Amino acid sequence: MNNTPLTTKKPKKKRIRTFLKNLFNVKRWIAADQIYTFGKMIRHGSKGMFDVPEAKHHETFDDAVQRLGLTEEDIAKKTKQFFFMACIYAFFSVCALFYAVYLIAYGYYLSTLLSLVLTMFIGSNALREHFWYMQMQQRKLGCNLQDWMRFVFNLGAQQ
Repeated sequence: MNNTPLTTKKPKKKRIRTFLKNLFNVKRWIAADQIYTFGKMIRHGSKGMFDVPEAKHHETFDDAVQRLGLTEEDIAKKTKQFFFMACIYAFFSVCALFYAVYLIAYGYYLSTLLSLVLTMFIGSNALREHFWYMQMQQRKLGCNLQDWMRFVFNLGAQQ
């Protein structure tokens, strides 16, 4: 004859220990597994952010104009568009910066942080458009930041 009880009850000490363990599970409170997973996602996503992909094929400005079938009018129009958009983005970036200064003056620190992020985002778009304008103006593809700085500060031709 088997002496095992029909119901499987845990001893009282183990039930209390399990209850307290579940009640004070700090790892679960702070969602440690989700934080770890999110950190892995950020690390994986940022790996490709700073690696500049190598161009599949190199072409000159004239080759690109010929491939796209652009005329001199098209190039002049596109150059003006890039400069106009760079100016618009720069204007709104300066406006967002002044707004950030206004917010910090009145003590809205978190709003200031958000406004500064917005300023950087709009400013980066202004720099991108001006970089494209510079490439169109100089009729040269594959320029880098150093070339753009020379263009902006009029430091002359590349040595």
